[in-house]
Amino acid sequence: MSMGSKKSVNVGDRLDRLPFSRFHLKFLLLIAGGEFFALFMIFGQGSLAVLVEHALGLSAVVGTLIIPTSFYMGMLVGTLVLGRFADTHGRRFVYFMNLGIVAVASVLAAIMPNYILISIFIFIIGLGVGPELGVADTYVSEVMPKNSRGARLALVYTIAVIGAPVASLVMYGLSGFNLDLSWRITLIIVAAGSTIMWILRRKIIESPRWLEGKGMKKQADDETTMIEKRVMKYNHLRKLPNIVHTTEVVPHKKVGWGELFSKKLRLRTIMIIIFQYAQSGAAFTFNVLVPLFFVDKGYTITSSILFTMIIFSGFVVGSIFNIGIVDKIERKYGIVIFILAAGILGLLFAVTSNLYLMLALGFFIQFSFWNMSNFFHQYQAEIFPTKLRGSATGLGQSINALASATVPLFMVALVISHGLLVTFVGIFIMIAIVIADIMLIGPKSSKMHLEDISNM
Repeated sequence: MSMGSKKSVNVGDRLDRLPFSRFHLKFLLLIAGGEFFALFMIFGQGSLAVLVEHALGLSAVVGTLIIPTSFYMGMLVGTLVLGRFADTHGRRFVYFMNLGIVAVASVLAAIMPNYILISIFIFIIGLGVGPELGVADTYVSEVMPKNSRGARLALVYTIAVIGAPVASLVMYGLSGFNLDLSWRITLIIVAAGSTIMWILRRKIIESPRWLEGKGMKKQADDETTMIEKRVMKYNHLRKLPNIVHTTEVVPHKKVGWGELFSKKLRLRTIMIIIFQYAQSGAAFTFNVLVPLFFVDKGYTITSSILFTMIIFSGFVVGSIFNIGIVDKIERKYGIVIFILAAGILGLLFAVTSNLYLMLALGFFIQFSFWNMSNFFHQYQAEIFPTKLRGSATGLGQSINALASATVPLFMVALVISHGLLVTFVGIFIMIAIVIADIMLIGPKSSKMHLEDISNM
């Protein structure tokens, strides 16, 4: 195989020319397995809150504080701290550690006798879940070939987002059995699944791009050579495609958070902060409040969770659809198209009282939100250099978590006092902010070499 000039060829050039193989599939499954339980928790917050509220006799506001708000505040801390660790200690280090935190905290939350202790351990679960999404975006982007990295990350999220309707299905089944045990058993399930994935992730590789960027050239070369050999073996190849692109990578010195606000990266960082708060405020308000919407309209808790499961299946269908288009549409335009669709459908959802129409609209709102989500997860990882990619995605996901912790709490009060239409007008305003932010500031990134994007 042609390796080109040793001076200019980097591990990214070598990885980008590789055909998809069983090696890549195994890597993606190790990522997706942990993501499944992360999204199980993230999208199960609304149903979990409703169950805890009624089991412990709490108000909707208190229930929102001790479950979604505590969880998302934990995510805020976890994404900032552990996202930074992904740049300083490696992607593998964080991805192995965080699921151990989730497993232990889930068991402890499940056996706590009062809502204060429950909220503390729900916060710690969020701490462990926090870095999962941002590091996944970083990790997959750095290992997958450039022409298909969007579809590969979309595949991870397609598998993972099955956790959303599964969470609702589990709690729907358990709520009819025993209201108090339902949420406790749900957390035990999360602990068991996280433990299994924690064990399996011992086999995951470190990112060769991260190793190279840290100056560990031999380790980076060894990892990449191992990947190349496995691809050749699994695909029955005698030689690999020639390298047609070269970009020299200069190992970086230790960099801090401040470089995200350097002249070169400042606008991108500001764009991501605005984008993540507004899109998360819009999307997670709908996600967390779906069960409350139906309870507010007079449906039982069990029925509301069942309806939530039906609506959340839009995530899965949307993500499957997205695999086929994410590498064919420029990322920033894909974000705008689908979040606008979600906003328009949301306004229609707010004014209808027909159950079947609500379910259909809710399904396509989540279909649209998840298409947008797959575009932005790839987008935010692509537009920052390798040396700061973990920190940048961690910052983005922390803002995401901050919005998820604060906006739904405000919207609960808004639903109670002013109704759904006013709530969805608020959501649409946040969507308009996303569109303006991405279109005015966001760079293009589809199918570009990560090293070239870093040098922009």
